[in-house]
Amino acid sequence: MAELKLDDGTWDLECAVLEHLEKVWDQPDHGIWERRGAARHYVFSKVMTWVAFDRGIKSAEKFGFKAPLDRWRSLRDTICRDVCEKGFDTTHNTFVEFYGSETLDAGLLLLPAVGFLPASDSRIRGSIAAVEQHLMQDGFVLRHDPREVSNEMQPIEGAFLACSLWLADAHELAGEFDKAQILKATRMTLSGSLSCMTIERHAILSYGCCSLVRCGDRYVTGGECQIGSQVLRWLQYGRYRALEKHLGGRRSSLFPASGPSTHQRV
Repeated sequence: MAELKLDDGTWDLECAVLEHLEKVWDQPDHGIWERRGAARHYVFSKVMTWVAFDRGIKSAEKFGFKAPLDRWRSLRDTICRDVCEKGFDTTHNTFVEFYGSETLDAGLLLLPAVGFLPASDSRIRGSIAAVEQHLMQDGFVLRHDPREVSNEMQPIEGAFLACSLWLADAHELAGEFDKAQILKATRMTLSGSLSCMTIERHAILSYGCCSLVRCGDRYVTGGECQIGSQVLRWLQYGRYRALEKHLGGRRSSLFPASGPSTHQRV
């Protein structure tokens, strides 16, 4: 991967964002899913503020930019303690949707992916198990906990395919490659005629492709990312098939009519 360069203007913007987060990180919000009703202290939102300071610290260290590193490190540790103390249910050994809640949401599956805690941590393993127990529907992961009782009418929806792939990613990070492989193989069968992943099961909006590539690239066998390469190949094939249809049937020579071979690599 090519080295990225961070210029002064970009760093000024990042510092401005972190300065704002220093003032608002401990305030309630509506979470990753923009939930209706009252604002709450959503665990995933707090974790993402932790991510912001963690990446800001690492950027300053890597590129040598001036930054209040001691203050940022202290705040990063404070946010981590706050989440682990208030956003973790010790009785059920799982992180929860928001502080004081007993319900879950699929965003918890991203905690190991962003580096908040390692996948080997018992709290992460407990959260993964809880999501599988309570958020799985017909083998797919829901965004929201179906046990939730709320006075606010929430939209009726199907399972989010991206969330199901977050589960696969979490299993891979935990070293459970067989489980991850089964999950990804099932999701790839739903890619449709254009090899594109929809936002939900039985939906038409595409949203899951990035999650599929992300978790596919984690599965490494013999030094080569076989699954990730094949996923990328199929996504490219889907784009060319769409172009072929637009051009009135004239076929691109990049792929055969049957699609890419399992031996082809990107």
